[in-house]
Amino acid sequence: MIAIVFALLFGASPVQQSVSDPQRLEKAREVVELSLPVDQREALFSSVVTAFIGNMVAGIADAEPEFREVLDTEPEVREAFNAFLERQRDLALDDIRATTPEYIQAFSSAYARAFSLKELTDIAAFLRTPSGARFAVASAGLLADPDVGAWQRQVTEMGQRRQAEEVGQLMKELAPIFERHKDTDSDS
Repeated sequence: MIAIVFALLFGASPVQQSVSDPQRLEKAREVVELSLPVDQREALFSSVVTAFIGNMVAGIADAEPEFREVLDTEPEVREAFNAFLERQRDLALDDIRATTPEYIQAFSSAYARAFSLKELTDIAAFLRTPSGARFAVASAGLLADPDVGAWQRQVTEMGQRRQAEEVGQLMKELAPIFERHKDTDSDS
């Protein structure tokens, strides 16, 4: 589940590799279907996206005290920002809904490549048990767990604090390259 959030938020450029064993692919698809029950998909996706966005924004706010202060003291800014977040959440969920078949296929292929037929059979058997079914559903919602959320906020805050410096460093590294290309383009 986390993988879909990262792919939607940060983009993914998958290189597709076919799975040569149709039995393994079918068993892997069964694992995915058991892990993401049709009747619970919408709620699971919503929970993951909502938690991910909330944790990320909290981490940014922790890293940027001025940003937090504006949100805390300016109701109009807070209202506009919350509307923006809600819109992003809704758009992400629309994207997930539109690409759920591709998600299922991608994870089926990934599991088929990562596990043997026996391992997939064992995993599917576990997921058919009450404990396995509960594990699958609970795993999808772990981003909403307070400890996982605190970790995600911490990592977001760390990245946010160094973002300007890192972008500045990248621009310094790219400047000579751009300069060379500018010189080459002007020679043409």
